[in-house]
Amino acid sequence: MEEAAVIDLLLALWPLFAMIVAGYWLRLRDFPSEAFWPGAERLNYFILFPALLFSSLAQAPLSNPALPRLALAVLLGLGIAWFALLLLRRLRGWPAGRFGAFTQGILR
Repeated sequence: MEEAAVIDLLLALWPLFAMIVAGYWLRLRDFPSEAFWPGAERLNYFILFPALLFSSLAQAPLSNPALPRLALAVLLGLGIAWFALLLLRRLRGWPAGRFGAFTQGILR
């Protein structure tokens, strides 16, 4: 049963990784020209990747009874980490800009 869930998850996420690897491979070969990539990256970041992520997650099996506990554990872990970072900000006196970048880097 668990093996089937892992396979379902991999099948739902493989297009994301395939797209990233294909883009990296094309860029290494300078195809297309360098001028193409900034616009393509913006298109991918703001439109294509979110659409593919939404589509993949919409097809993911959500009937697993352990899913709510897993979601709670992830949210609790993120909340504890965020609270610890807020404490560090007060102790170290980090400015808001630095703290925001630091928090995003750690919590992602």
